[in-house]
Amino acid sequence: GEARRAAVNSDGDLLEASVGVLSRESLEERLGAVERPIEFEPLEAMEPLQHAAAALTELVDEAAPPSTRPSDIPEAFLCPITFALMDDPVVMMDGMTYERRAIETWLSKGHTTSPLTGAELQSTMLIPNNLVRSQIREYRAQQ
Repeated sequence: GEARRAAVNSDGDLLEASVGVLSRESLEERLGAVERPIEFEPLEAMEPLQHAAAALTELVDEAAPPSTRPSDIPEAFLCPITFALMDDPVVMMDGMTYERRAIETWLSKGHTTSPLTGAELQSTMLIPNNLVRSQIREYRAQQ
């Protein structure tokens, strides 16, 4: 069957819309006509992917043992610009510690803002972070 309903648009004009109404039986009949069986891949089809993933994991472990990956290095020891373990950590006026070469490169390109916050730097003075440097040395000695 068909039902009619009235609606008003934003200008206040009366609109009329026609809506088709189907009974549950009619709807089920229409859906049944287009229903297709769901096909699933057999689990065996996943085996080559699982083997490939395992082989890739093995190669990554050989190239960079888990203990040397950045995820295993304390975040405070990683430069926020290069994401690498720092050799010469320095503190900037934004309060952050960076690898000296990375922040010097940033500043040499004419930047006058913090690479992390975007805030204007009051000074570009670099102060050695001796505490972080000694912690990194201890970390490396344990590896």
